[in-house]
Amino acid sequence: MHVTKVGLSNIRGFTGPRTVNLTLPDGGGWIVMAGRNGSGKTTLLKALAVALGGPSVARTLVSDFSGWVSQGEREGWAQAYITRDPSLDVLRGRGRAPDGPQVLGLTWTCDPDPADSGVGGAHAGADAMQYEGPRVGGGRQNRT
Repeated sequence: MHVTKVGLSNIRGFTGPRTVNLTLPDGGGWIVMAGRNGSGKTTLLKALAVALGGPSVARTLVSDFSGWVSQGEREGWAQAYITRDPSLDVLRGRGRAPDGPQVLGLTWTCDPDPADSGVGGAHAGADAMQYEGPRVGGGRQNRT
């Protein structure tokens, strides 16, 4: 499997839907992330890891989700688009391999803080997680 795209919205400093295309040219290659301190490199990698790993992995990577959803937002999500490589990925057992990309992801929803005049935010109990995946095809393409 290859991760072809990462999508996230309202996760830490990434406000609004964002997409990072990770498609490599035929024959492979490298992806290098560079940026200033605090620019979101670690957040992007953690978002990818929790989207791929699901809720149990998410809780080991991010011990406290209270600062995970962007300040002032009620929901945040992270998605990983994965594509099977038939030359490398062998399906064993029953069933058949999915056609097209699969979308894995997590959504965090904040409950509004009563002391916050109804606006959810990073401090508002952001550890309600919902695992979304795997899905075959577009998933939440309208959000990325």
